[in-house]
Amino acid sequence: MFKSMKLGTKIVSGFAAVLVLTAAVGYVGYGGLSDVTAIADRADSANKLITLVQAARLEQKNYMAERDEKYEKLVAEKIAEATKLADELHGKMKDQADKDGVRAVRASAVAYHGAFKTWVAQSKQQAKTYEAMVSAAGEAIKQCEALHDDQDTQLAEARQSNAELVSDKLWKADSANRLIKIAATARLAQKNYMAEKDDKYAQAEDTAIKEVLTLCDALMAKMKLELNRKQVANASAAATAYDKAFKSWKDSEDKKTVLAAQMDEAAATFMKAVRSLSDDQKAKLAEEIAAGTAETEQLKERAEKSKDSDRVRILANLCRQYQRDFRLTGNVGFKKKLASTVTEIDTLCKSLLTRMKERSNQDQVNAASSAAEDYRAEFDSWVQMGEQQKEVYKTMVAAAETFAKECEALRADQKAQLANIQKTGAEFVDDKLFKADAANVLIKDLQVARLAQKNYMAEKDQKYAVQVAAQVKVVTELCDTLAAQMKQKKNRDQVDGAKSAVAAYYGSFQAWDALEKKQEQEYKALLGAARSVGTECDKLREVQKGKMSSTTASSNAMMIGGALIAIILGGVLALVITRGITTPLNRVIAGLSTGVEQTDSAAGQISSASQSAAQGASEQAATIQETTSSVEQMASMCRQNAANADEAKGLAAAARASAENGTEAMARMSAAIDDIKNSSDETAKIVKTIDEIAFQTNMLSLNAAVEAARAGEAGKGFAVVAEEVRNLARLRLALRNTRRKRTRPPLQRLPDPGCAPRCVSCHSIGILLGPLHLRFENLSRGAASIRSNVLGLQATELTIIAMNLKADISAVLMGSSPA
Repeated sequence: MFKSMKLGTKIVSGFAAVLVLTAAVGYVGYGGLSDVTAIADRADSANKLITLVQAARLEQKNYMAERDEKYEKLVAEKIAEATKLADELHGKMKDQADKDGVRAVRASAVAYHGAFKTWVAQSKQQAKTYEAMVSAAGEAIKQCEALHDDQDTQLAEARQSNAELVSDKLWKADSANRLIKIAATARLAQKNYMAEKDDKYAQAEDTAIKEVLTLCDALMAKMKLELNRKQVANASAAATAYDKAFKSWKDSEDKKTVLAAQMDEAAATFMKAVRSLSDDQKAKLAEEIAAGTAETEQLKERAEKSKDSDRVRILANLCRQYQRDFRLTGNVGFKKKLASTVTEIDTLCKSLLTRMKERSNQDQVNAASSAAEDYRAEFDSWVQMGEQQKEVYKTMVAAAETFAKECEALRADQKAQLANIQKTGAEFVDDKLFKADAANVLIKDLQVARLAQKNYMAEKDQKYAVQVAAQVKVVTELCDTLAAQMKQKKNRDQVDGAKSAVAAYYGSFQAWDALEKKQEQEYKALLGAARSVGTECDKLREVQKGKMSSTTASSNAMMIGGALIAIILGGVLALVITRGITTPLNRVIAGLSTGVEQTDSAAGQISSASQSAAQGASEQAATIQETTSSVEQMASMCRQNAANADEAKGLAAAARASAENGTEAMARMSAAIDDIKNSSDETAKIVKTIDEIAFQTNMLSLNAAVEAARAGEAGKGFAVVAEEVRNLARLRLALRNTRRKRTRPPLQRLPDPGCAPRCVSCHSIGILLGPLHLRFENLSRGAASIRSNVLGLQATELTIIAMNLKADISAVLMGSSPA
């Protein structure tokens, strides 16, 4: 049946079968995709459930943090929305296990909301209990404050009879205390000024003394007893003496500062003169040694002068050190050492003056001696001012002590008088004071209990609850004690009211604590319900994700299988249709092949006839081919000659570049030799400076050895050091001589570094470059001539090739022409 079909019918049938299979595969894929979409929708609903539960948890935490009812309503709304979504999701589920999972999620959400509402109810009840506790505590404190105020009123009434005298004595005693405090302020300002030298402290001291004198005048006006008037007068006189002594000390300090500046200036002048003398003697000694014209005795005499000058310099430094030590410690020994050192400097300067011959040196010695005397005079003036300042300070301290003593006596006398005045009503006053203080203690103990209660509420530590109970017990016992001592019914009622309020406060605290513990349990249940909701939602989501994965995998497998079947069936149909099409075509091709064979036979006869005509053209083409090969050989030889000429030109250019590089290298070598010569000259200068330093080191070691020899046993260690320094100087001189022997001959051989050799080399290279330039130009002209010959041969070769092509074309045309 299939063979008898037409070609178009076969093709349409094949495509129709393929379309049917494709539609089947598409239907299977669509069914799988629908299932995956449904499962994905259910998984998305599970995710929304989780989001709603998390939002409810967030609003729950907001409520627990702020206690705002709007968050309670938001929790209810989120849970209601979650239960509604769970009901909708339950209707979408097909498997019983999925429906059970949704019911578990809904039940967990409802349980969570119930736990939250229970916790909220307990929280509100706890808030009311807390308000009652605060109210009871406030009532207790109010009763205690009323009791305290009443006791103060009674105490004021009791003191009314002798209020004027008691107030007078209290004011006077308080004034004595104020005098002592103000005096302490003045003393502190005085010490701060002595430490920092800041005028603000001097101003503070002056203000304090004025305040003391003003208060003394006020006390003097109110004093009636002669003893007290005398005490106030003595205190005022002591304050005046103290202020006067402080100002005198301040003036002395200012003068001492000026003297210190003058002393430092004299010291600087002294040190400058000593350094000038010492440096001049060293310089002249070095000049005489370097010149080598002075005799040994003159050198020794100059060395002695240099050594004595150094000794003066050392003694001057010792004077400065003794001055600093005396300023730091105040030890008189340093003062004596400085005086003896200046005396020694004066003696040494006189000795130097007799030995100095140059007028300039004598002036230097006189300047050093005069500066030393000026420095000692300034130092003595500064020390004398310090001694005067010490005496003034002693006077100031004695005045301060006298003032404090008189003020203490005044305060003690006023206290004694006050005690005598208060003796008559001491029992009543003590009773009222005790009760007022007891009321204060009650308030303080209640505040301690309140603090412990707040700590317990914040940290939930049982030790604070125990502390609250202990404080409440103390307050209750004190209330019982006060109630037993109260004589007035009003005060007993106040104590009883405070006791009842404390009992109510502690009862509210215990109730709050019980509610707190229940609330903790409910919070644990709330957390458990929240975790249960989250767990069930996660399970539901994971189940839906698993189903979606399995459904996707099965749909993919079915689609792949259908596609494979469609591909196989399509291949079979394509094979059948192809064979149905190719069979008739093969028969047509066979008939055409027979006609072609007959046409080929006729064409062979025509070709033999035209073969003889083409033979002549072929012989002509062969002749042209031989001519072409000869021309190609000539052109090849010319190209080889041109290449050789180019290579010779390149070699000549390389030789020319090498010669030019040699010239540049010679120029750089000349510059390097000049740099070496300059560096050698600089090195010689540096070595000369080092030689001078070595010579000075040798002279210094010589002076140190002389000083060590004079010091005897005490200078042996210094003599060893001086000997080592001298050895180093000698070693340096030896190295200097060795260097000169090694480096001077090479340098003498280069008076003008490399000038003649460089000139000869550069001239020789210039002579060589002339012929090289000429040969390079000749080679360039020969290469150009060869290139022009090559171009001519190439043109000839092209002409012959064109003739050869024309001959070949003629032969082909003759061979293919019809007979």
